Amino acid sequence: MSPQLLGLLIAAGLGLALLAVIAWRRRPSVAPLSEVVAQYRRMARRAPGRFAPALALSLQELSRELMAAGRTEAALIAVQEAVDILRLLARADAARYAKPLSEALSLEERLATALGIGHTIAGRPLGQVSFVLEATRSLGDRLALMAWAIAFAMLVLSVLALGYVAFMSGYQVL
Repeated sequence: MSPQLLGLLIAAGLGLALLAVIAWRRRPSVAPLSEVVAQYRRMARRAPGRFAPALALSLQELSRELMAAGRTEAALIAVQEAVDILRLLARADAARYAKPLSEALSLEERLATALGIGHTIAGRPLGQVSFVLEATRSLGDRLALMAWAIAFAMLVLSVLALGYVAFMSGYQVL
């Protein structure tokens, strides 16, 4: 095998390892959004007309992040709260809140379908839903661990190949 080809393989291996690490590290930002929602909840209690729209939109964003984190049940609960708020707001100003309400309803439908429960959680015992979600979450953790193992293996193979190229080229590594 030529040193150039081996060098290309090393670069490709390092690139793949880096991509695996980046993909695994892309974690949804649930905690900061949860704090934002809590802040808007407090403010909406004091001045509902002023902060309810921001609370609804924050709940919608939190729902998306929860869904990305694999926490579909919690995402559904958050978006249902957003839908309730947006329905009240749309009654007062339909032109302004029709689109956000439509987006929230669409997200609610996707989440309910993902959970296999139709439009409401009442159609299925919550314990069964939680069990399925917990099993899915642990599978996600195992897949993330596999991504790290693959990235590490690619890194080790790249270092070994680099050492081989150096040895074959007559360079002293140490």
